[in-house]
Amino acid sequence: DLSEFMSNRLTSVSINSAQNNPLQPDVQYRGFTASPLLGLPQGLAVYQNGARINEPLGDSVNWDLLPESAIHSVDLIGGTNPVFGLNSLGGALVVTMKNGFNYTETEVKAYTGSWDRNVVDVHTGNHYALSNGVEWGYYLNFSHFEEDGWRDLSQSDAENYYATLSWRGGTGSALDLSYQ
Repeated sequence: DLSEFMSNRLTSVSINSAQNNPLQPDVQYRGFTASPLLGLPQGLAVYQNGARINEPLGDSVNWDLLPESAIHSVDLIGGTNPVFGLNSLGGALVVTMKNGFNYTETEVKAYTGSWDRNVVDVHTGNHYALSNGVEWGYYLNFSHFEEDGWRDLSQSDAENYYATLSWRGGTGSALDLSYQ
């Protein structure tokens, strides 16, 4: 998942699972946190396609609402920067999602694992050029996650739907309409 990827690949990132739920990790970067736990002092701003996804009250981050199979790239920018707004003292995590121009395939993934974990990811995208230099693109994503958990009464379920309709003009202009 995204948190394990960041822990394994990015420097100074560690993961804490205080809630013992794979969909609600605490991501810590150089002592600053992005967590779904309300009341925990936050310090990382998280952006999805340029929109801040930290909750307005308490700056908590609901990682389960971020469709991981629809992620195109992740940038971790350290240090405080006024571009990323208030409470980005430790930095910002910028997540760019897939669209019909950076993902042009159709893919179905299904796997199962310990504690009756079942995951299904379906996504497709493509783009088409018109004769006047205008291009249209689409991207559709569905992901389903469920598991019983390692202890009694600790099951987790999540379904995410994500769609993007993209337009690129001949003069370098662009427009993306996303639904989640």
